[in-house]
Amino acid sequence: MFFNGQHRKTPVVSLGGNSKLTSRQALLKRAAEERRKRQEQQQHQECASRIQRSWRSHRARLALERQLHAEFSTALQSLTASRAQQPVTATALGNLMVHLAVLYDDSNDSAQQLIQVCSVLLRHQKCFQADIRAKPANWSIRLKQFVTVVVRFLRQYATSDSVSISSPLRLLEVLLDPKPYSNANTAVQGQVEDMVSSLTVLICHKQGYFSTMLSLLVSKLPAPVEYSSRSPSPFAQALLGVLLLPLRIVGSHRDIVVEQLCKDLLPLSCHPVVRLYVLPALSDHLSLSELVRASPAISTIGECTSTPSIPSTDIGPAAAPTHRSSKVCHSIFPSRQPVCSELPANPTGWALYSLLQVVEQSYLAQQTDASQLVSDMSVLLEAIATAMPAIAPAETPNVMVEDTARGVENMQMDDSDSEAENTWSSPEAVLAPRIAKYLHMFFLQGQCERLLTNSDLCRTIVRLIDSTSHANGKLNGQIFKGLTSICSHYLLYKPSRFRQSKLFEDLCYRPRILRELWRHISTCTLSAPSGDKTLLLDLIKNSVYSPAPSVAKFFVDHISTFCALLIVHLSQVDADAFRTGNMVFSIGELSKISASLLDVSLSLLRSDTLGVTKIVAECLALDLAVVGRFATLPALHTQQRLMSMPAAQKHSSSVTPYSWAMCFQLMSSFLRYLHARDKRTPVFHPIHWQIRQSQFDFDNFALVDPSKVFPEGSEGVTPATMASAQTVIILRTMPFVTPFMERARLFLDLMLQDRMTLEHSVFREFTIRVRRSHVYDDAFSQLSPMAVPDLKTDLSIQLFNFQDLSEAGIDGGGVLREFLTIFVQEAFDSTRGLFVYTDDKHIYPNPAVYSLGMYNDPAIHYHFLGKMLGKVLFENLLVDLPFASFFIQKVIDGASAPLSLDHLESLDPEVYKNLLYMREHEDGVADLFLNFTVVNTSLGKADVVELKPGGANIAVTRENCAEYIAAVANYKLNTQLESQCAAFREGFASVVNISWLRLFTASEAQILISGAQVPLDLEDLQNNTHYSGGYHETHPTILLFWDAVKTFTNDQLHLLLKFVTSCSRPPLFGFKDFHPHFAIHNALSSERLPTASTCMNQLKLPPYEDLATLRDRLLYAITSGAGFELS
Repeated sequence: MFFNGQHRKTPVVSLGGNSKLTSRQALLKRAAEERRKRQEQQQHQECASRIQRSWRSHRARLALERQLHAEFSTALQSLTASRAQQPVTATALGNLMVHLAVLYDDSNDSAQQLIQVCSVLLRHQKCFQADIRAKPANWSIRLKQFVTVVVRFLRQYATSDSVSISSPLRLLEVLLDPKPYSNANTAVQGQVEDMVSSLTVLICHKQGYFSTMLSLLVSKLPAPVEYSSRSPSPFAQALLGVLLLPLRIVGSHRDIVVEQLCKDLLPLSCHPVVRLYVLPALSDHLSLSELVRASPAISTIGECTSTPSIPSTDIGPAAAPTHRSSKVCHSIFPSRQPVCSELPANPTGWALYSLLQVVEQSYLAQQTDASQLVSDMSVLLEAIATAMPAIAPAETPNVMVEDTARGVENMQMDDSDSEAENTWSSPEAVLAPRIAKYLHMFFLQGQCERLLTNSDLCRTIVRLIDSTSHANGKLNGQIFKGLTSICSHYLLYKPSRFRQSKLFEDLCYRPRILRELWRHISTCTLSAPSGDKTLLLDLIKNSVYSPAPSVAKFFVDHISTFCALLIVHLSQVDADAFRTGNMVFSIGELSKISASLLDVSLSLLRSDTLGVTKIVAECLALDLAVVGRFATLPALHTQQRLMSMPAAQKHSSSVTPYSWAMCFQLMSSFLRYLHARDKRTPVFHPIHWQIRQSQFDFDNFALVDPSKVFPEGSEGVTPATMASAQTVIILRTMPFVTPFMERARLFLDLMLQDRMTLEHSVFREFTIRVRRSHVYDDAFSQLSPMAVPDLKTDLSIQLFNFQDLSEAGIDGGGVLREFLTIFVQEAFDSTRGLFVYTDDKHIYPNPAVYSLGMYNDPAIHYHFLGKMLGKVLFENLLVDLPFASFFIQKVIDGASAPLSLDHLESLDPEVYKNLLYMREHEDGVADLFLNFTVVNTSLGKADVVELKPGGANIAVTRENCAEYIAAVANYKLNTQLESQCAAFREGFASVVNISWLRLFTASEAQILISGAQVPLDLEDLQNNTHYSGGYHETHPTILLFWDAVKTFTNDQLHLLLKFVTSCSRPPLFGFKDFHPHFAIHNALSSERLPTASTCMNQLKLPPYEDLATLRDRLLYAITSGAGFELS
């Protein structure tokens, strides 16, 4: 047992020097090996020492833990006695809290001990509360440690019924309630309040207090069936009270708590308990300003990670050992872990819905100062704008069906040989989660749409903005940023529904808002590196700027909203106000606005750095572009294309090419509407709408079908292809930028190409027999779709006179022309009942045709008349049919572009004037005792029609006067003519491609049908007249004829043209293109009056020998209406 060796070893020294037998390399190797062994020995010694220290530390911790457990058990046993012999001290209670906080290890024994401690503290709460009021500094750490453990316990057993949680819940309510500490000593009152506030912030911000309480509510309460803040039971009321207990604090910490509540609570509104019970209660505990200040937090909710409903029991930042002793020295204030119930698929979207729901309830329940409300709304709208991408439709119903179908197809057995792995997935197990996902998505989008566009709150926001838009420029800009973001979102995804919303309606009729919108657009500037500022509009117009994402979003949102609103606003402006500029913008301002938007639109196409050209061309190829009041990308097409985008791009703040395409089409729609309005009521110079043709290639008219521009599967796009695409897009969306005559020439070329295509197909000619006394009936019976499916084919007409005898003549085209001329005169006559006249003698479909009883199915006749008018245009004929402009507009645009008030004047001037009077005297409209109904009178019978569901019980007031005016105009122009116009348009489209007609406005289309109302060019007529029967240019009778005609007035010249050709208007491109050519034939007998063969455009002029006789008899013939039979 004693040391026997030498305590000092004499070093061995070699006096002989280096051995000659050992090489240098061997010596170095041996020295390195010896050094390695020494280092390894040192490491072994250090490891042994570390193990010994760890063991001693572990043994000490075990001893300390046993000691603490013994002390804790003794103290707990003494305090839980039914009747303690000695009074309980606050120090003992504080030590009990500290011991439990240190020793708690998530076991069942620890849970039972925590329940006992809570019971003891509840019995002696007055004792420790008094000590807290006296010495708050001594209790700050203790309370934080203990409350952290209590929240941890509740989180662990939130969804379990094995342990009672009533005592911990009650104790939390006691500890977090600031009222018992309100009567503390003045010297320490501030310390007490700070302690309670910091304690509340700790458990809310770090320990997941709200998410823990929500887990309790969701697991303990049944799902409610209605939206109500009334508690279904006392237990539910108690749980809700504990959940909202931290909101009792005041001061600077309250905003932190409210923000954390929004982060934890709002995303979980997908659960009925939260949505229908908890959210209604928030309006009683939070002010509108507090909710708004917390609203920016919703944009960061989706960044947190979801966790299971029962979280991990570790509270430290690192994985702690499982031994109980490891908890002794563990950090007592860990960083917050995700403890809420599993987040839904779209947490930001649900949070946005919850915020809007609570804000609306708070606003309705509280009286808020107007200026403060505007300030709050600026913050709220900015937060909404940030969160809007979260509620963008990601899938369509078609995709949902395909997704669930794939799920069913994937329900098949595994290929594994093991029987245990050969299991079937039931259809319910596969489809239920998918269907629930889509139902949640549709519910969320629908509710957000309702709250953002149709709630009373949104209408109040608009009224407040309208009344205070001049108060604060910066504040005003923030509000408009949020509003335009909402409008742009729904214009892209749900345009048809959005235009029917209350928000859109309110914005349309607020001139101050429209002016403010344009001010923001026109004054937005960007700073160059040199410090100079340049207008954003100028940069985009010059195609020298690719905007940053934030700038692009500002521009797209503001421009899209402005154009959509201004179209509707101007549609309610009457012709006199439009002519005089008595509207939201003067004529000069409208000229500048339209010029700027035209330059911007063309710049987007010309540069194409944003991908607008291809997207718009694809939509036009699919015939998805709506040309009219709301021409925007259809929601379904947009959703399908957005689905192929990466999620990060789709839900980012950056503007997608589809948003730019929507912006382009809304600008082009506004310009097209303003051009059409200018055509009806001219206020701009004609050159205002034209552009320099050198910018685009308008000579290449071959590519009219956009599907040919970007063929499916094409990889590269050449500059020539891009130029053709741009030309097509301009012709389809903004045709007015090219002169009318060029577009008319294009239209005729397209018709010629169509006829040539038909000639190369299987040729077939249809022969019909038509009696002059029954032209319409014979044509309708023989040209039905069953008999002649395609009216583009050639028709051979055999005419029978009034004696039912066949008329002599060979139909070389003239008889067909004669037939079509007679047909349209009879078919569109008002006596037939299908069409009626306006006060200014323009024809339109009879609204009362269904009540006349003249036709079994009037829609078939309108379809047939549409086909016949298409045939007239297809044969390049002119007919004298003065259609009402609103009717032609409906034929061009269809039901997708409903007409508005400005068209009503031509249909019913009396109703139009009455509506204008109502609009100008809104304050007294209630005295008229009107409701939302109209009365239709036909054949002495009056029918009352409701303009909206329950309209008979809705009185017209100052608030809904604008809605009533729009509803009456919509009924008169759209509803009562819908079926007639739809059938007529369908028949017309079967012969003439409607997209070709979209190149023109209504007035321009009327010129294609009937010719231009211009003075007759007598020189052009004389130069292109053919002679026969012995007549020639120098024949004496011909010379007398032209001398006589030169004395005619312009009206007499038009009568002469109508006498010979059946149409009073000259051909569009002059008489050189007239077919057949204007001709004069010798009638031989000078005793006869002049006659005409209108089918051949031939005047049969007798050889009169003096000027007076020729002039008098010619005037008599053309004014008497005689001479229309073939002879």
